[in-house]
Amino acid sequence: MVSIKEFFELREAGYTVDQIKEYSSFIEAPAKDPAPEPKPEPKLGDRILRRGCKGDDVKELQRDLMQLGYKLPKYGADGDFGKETEKAVQAFQLDYGLLVDGVMEQPDYDALFKALDGHKPEPVNQQVEITGASVNVRSAPNTGGKVLGTVHKGDKLPYQGVTDSSSGRDWYLVEYHNQNGWVSSKYAKVV
Repeated sequence: MVSIKEFFELREAGYTVDQIKEYSSFIEAPAKDPAPEPKPEPKLGDRILRRGCKGDDVKELQRDLMQLGYKLPKYGADGDFGKETEKAVQAFQLDYGLLVDGVMEQPDYDALFKALDGHKPEPVNQQVEITGASVNVRSAPNTGGKVLGTVHKGDKLPYQGVTDSSSGRDWYLVEYHNQNGWVSSKYAKVV
């Protein structure tokens, strides 16, 4: 293809339109810009991961969490950072004494990579602090569990774990008078 300028120069030189067409068919077309290289998928640890993120790095995180014993029973390693992955990350953060926000940042990655290398978490001796006025400690993580006793605002109980109830409310497993008990997160917080 000839440019407009070249076309008029060739016409002034006496070439016919057909000759110019024939001439332009012999001219090599300019090389097109190469397609941009696709950006490589981020690797685990390259970016902050939180609910809504998707990709191979999320899938790797999910596999690593399951390898360490954190359950993702509904979706597994699907590459989609949803509520289930967020809960597993929070449990990991809690076990390793990290900020429990469900967001994977550099301190979380450092702890994850150490854990995968066989390092066990340091005990953090966390406690559940009661925030409600009077709160029942129950035998099961629901309001149907037998009441084992009552605790009051400001009381602290040794934290043992957390579960998700069917109602969407977390329940904290605590040690209460040398036995396991459950306290609703509606009336308590982990400190």
